[in-house]
Amino acid sequence: MASFEGTGGLSRVQIEESRQVDRAIDGESGGMLVVVDVFAPWCRACRALYPKIVAMAEEQPDMIFLAVNYDANKLLAHELGVKVLPYFLLYRSSRGKIAGFSASLSKIQMLRDAIQHHTDPPCEIDHGERLGDAASIAQELGLHRCLLEQQA
Repeated sequence: MASFEGTGGLSRVQIEESRQVDRAIDGESGGMLVVVDVFAPWCRACRALYPKIVAMAEEQPDMIFLAVNYDANKLLAHELGVKVLPYFLLYRSSRGKIAGFSASLSKIQMLRDAIQHHTDPPCEIDHGERLGDAASIAQELGLHRCLLEQQA
């Protein structure tokens, strides 16, 4: 299936070796979210997801989508901890790996939710007085307001 082997556009890059993943995550991402899609041409679920992944890559120009062919990169897939296909890993350069999971066509929303969760803007520190002493202490320590809200 030739279209399955294609890159799906400029924002989805076929990976041939592990150092390409490392470069994309550590240096070339510029802090953008990196989504690694580990697939195999013989995998029915991977083939069913392919058009959805390509569409996501085209809709998200502020993310990097990497496609890793399991058959051509078994050692890399093993290094990434892949045990089932299709498998998705999300990375952010400053935080490293932030998620990893398998998702089928029926669970594509899981991938969308993970992407949304990790692309939402980070919580901001509230510089107002309305949170009281705990907020002042947290601000001095550099804690985010969302951490205080989670504990309340």
